[in-house]
Amino acid sequence: MDAQAEAARATVGRALALASDMGENRVAALAREFAAIALSLTGDPAGAEQQLFQGIRILERQGESGMRSNLIADLAHVLHQLDRPSEALQVALSSRAIAARDDLFAQVRWRGAAARSLALQGEVAEAGRLAAEAVEIATPTDVLSMRADAHLDQAAVAATAGHRDQARQAAEAALVLYRAKGNRPGAARAEAAAYRLVTS
Repeated sequence: MDAQAEAARATVGRALALASDMGENRVAALAREFAAIALSLTGDPAGAEQQLFQGIRILERQGESGMRSNLIADLAHVLHQLDRPSEALQVALSSRAIAARDDLFAQVRWRGAAARSLALQGEVAEAGRLAAEAVEIATPTDVLSMRADAHLDQAAVAATAGHRDQARQAAEAALVLYRAKGNRPGAARAEAAAYRLVTS
């Protein structure tokens, strides 16, 4: 989050080496989830996709669904970064199918990813509803980056629907939260989104 990409990638390499020594277990899957988050923040969504895919496969073989719903929701967002929205929607719905009702992370993240995809397919009403639900679920929590992500998803949906003022407000809300967390890459994305909406 501090935009130290080289150090982050080096640490990811060490973490994955340790995880591989442990075999296929929940800790190894968790290491791959955090590695994917780091790689996504450093601008390597393809690397993030690979790590999430491997983590999901580990959890599938163990019959685990709780942590897996989180990794799948993260994968849906990575697929958006890779410009694969149709696939992202299917993956987001897979997360919805196994996510526990009280798993706030999965419930927020699958909604945000699905909303982005639906907006691009022209289903703006449903997309707007899901994006608003994601923000509503996230807001009472202290997970600032997750809250910011939900606002940025809402901004993307509103922009696609042509609601520029709403999109700008959501992007600015995301920016405030990313800055409060110290998430510099997230803040840069939110700032760029807000700037585009003001100048275009």
